[in-house]
Amino acid sequence: MNKLEKSKFGLNRTGIEISPILSKAMSENSTEFLNPDPANLQLLAENRFRYMQSSDPIGSIPLPKNLKGVLNTTLQSVKGNEPTLFLNKLGERLAFERSGVRLYDALISKYDESEIDDKIVSLEKLHEIRNEELKHFQLICNTLHMIGADPTSVTPAADVVAVASLRIQKVMVDPRIGFIDSLDVILMVELTDNDCWNLLIELTQEAGLKDITKQFQEALQNEEKHLQMVRNWIKQFRLFDSDQQKQSVA
Repeated sequence: MNKLEKSKFGLNRTGIEISPILSKAMSENSTEFLNPDPANLQLLAENRFRYMQSSDPIGSIPLPKNLKGVLNTTLQSVKGNEPTLFLNKLGERLAFERSGVRLYDALISKYDESEIDDKIVSLEKLHEIRNEELKHFQLICNTLHMIGADPTSVTPAADVVAVASLRIQKVMVDPRIGFIDSLDVILMVELTDNDCWNLLIELTQEAGLKDITKQFQEALQNEEKHLQMVRNWIKQFRLFDSDQQKQSVA
């Protein structure tokens, strides 16, 4: 492993207990902030509420290109004539899968720059997961085209996913953060990825899209496999690190 993969003691001064005199002075001067007046908290809540009332919605569901035929029949059968839910969640999944491809591209780059034992993590498997994420993205694109929607439109849920994933993307491209720590972040992504497919499967079943339902179920099976592989890799790294520490002590 290279230096990015090792945890070691250093000159970390982020904790306040390293300087008891200054930390005591800070605590004494921060009484107002540590014990806020309940009235101030209420004022803060009221301000948030006012901002929410005056803010525009995060976005809207784009109008379909075609309101007749397959589109109308399909969408009107979803969730008690709530076609916007289906379109919104398809847009969300599209944004998430596109982001997933880029995250795995970044993870693979870190693998290439790290001295990772291929017996623990296989580069071939990383590429396999990345390519399956791309196939899932293409599947959602094709589904949107099939029902007459525009996959280039950004739905409200897609916008939320894009904002939420910004921090994850920063971790994955941060040169200070090595492969193993990045893999921990990928685990969080895979957990979310697994949960979100279930709702889409339910919606396609209600819409009577049997072929799409089958493909979404296969995508979920792929994601379950991804999750299990990432969990196993992280476990193997922990065991490897534990063995290394025992050897260094001996």
